[in-house]
Amino acid sequence: MSSQSRREKLSPWPKIHRELNRVRTQLQSPWSTLGNALISAKQNAEYRRELGKRIEAARETYTASPISQIADSFMLVRIIGNDLEPRHRKGQSFDNVLFILDNEPVFDACEKFWIVNRIVDTDEEARIIGLLESRRQNFHTIPFELDAYRKISWDVDQLVAGDLRFSEKGRASGKSARYETHIRRSKNLYVMNNNGARNAALAIARGRAKWLMPWDGNCYLTGSAFQRIRSAIERNPHLPYAVVPMARIVDNALLLDQSFQPPAEEEPQIIFRADTTQLFDENYGYGRRPKIEMLWRLAVPGPWDRYRDDAWDFPRPVRAADAGLLQKAGWVGAWIQDVRIWRSARPASSRVWSAATRRSSIWSINVTPRQSPLGLIPPAWLSMTKTPSPTR
Repeated sequence: MSSQSRREKLSPWPKIHRELNRVRTQLQSPWSTLGNALISAKQNAEYRRELGKRIEAARETYTASPISQIADSFMLVRIIGNDLEPRHRKGQSFDNVLFILDNEPVFDACEKFWIVNRIVDTDEEARIIGLLESRRQNFHTIPFELDAYRKISWDVDQLVAGDLRFSEKGRASGKSARYETHIRRSKNLYVMNNNGARNAALAIARGRAKWLMPWDGNCYLTGSAFQRIRSAIERNPHLPYAVVPMARIVDNALLLDQSFQPPAEEEPQIIFRADTTQLFDENYGYGRRPKIEMLWRLAVPGPWDRYRDDAWDFPRPVRAADAGLLQKAGWVGAWIQDVRIWRSARPASSRVWSAATRRSSIWSINVTPRQSPLGLIPPAWLSMTKTPSPTR
């Protein structure tokens, strides 16, 4: 082989060219400009070229590590949150827990645990806790404290003067709803506490199992689905992360069929090996990619790579040192909380479902009980070209 043909074979530029063509088709991607697309393409080509070596190194490191001598065990920690309209109906979280307790099988070497996460409705919180206690379930409660909530201000510092977020163009693009979500960000972080609860789940599970599962409360595993997850991990224990794709389930009865295996293409749940150190970023709130931030960090590919970023969004995270050291494992079911929204979302599920999530986030802050003068931002503020500082 000539030196010239050898150089052509080793050149990263064909891969860079393919990557450039891919990202340039995604006009809403942060990499859609030519300069950013070139940077992204080069970084991705280099990352993929080195990934195989890193996986082999992880295999060798795992074999020599103490954790390789520990038998596989799992701790599934489900996080029970608030019922959020329009995606949920009142009592949905309670019904999810009840169905799981009534129907989900016991899994070998898998402890189940619950986190009751800042449920605002005291009656619903009491019902859920009563159910868990009656079934002798282990759980931890993260309380909603009204005084703490009242002290949280609105996020208006980054509002753009003269922005047309309430114009017809703004409404059509969905920017108005994203703006409404952003100004409630700090309140959202407290009430929803998505990543705070996920980190609490990791802390609870670490030391009690080899594989940690900080999952959403509406996730359900069939016996065969769990076995597929376990088998994948047993084949590749040197990979410290597993991503478990979700399948949206319209009819709960389907989950009672052990042979049921739906297409699973939704945002995955994540399993962490106990010696990992990654934590969820608690600055990311419900409706604005709290789990996706971790997927980006771990280099889990998916449609979220092409999501649009607004001016007030956090910069996307850099890849973690152990990014890419993961595998896809099995599937998990997640209930459709509002079938009408889900059916209207197909085939553009990501866009429409995200819009429903933002509406739920806005609704939850607007109707949080006993908010007193901190309930709603006066509409006049939001129509001003210069936004005044909020009163506290």
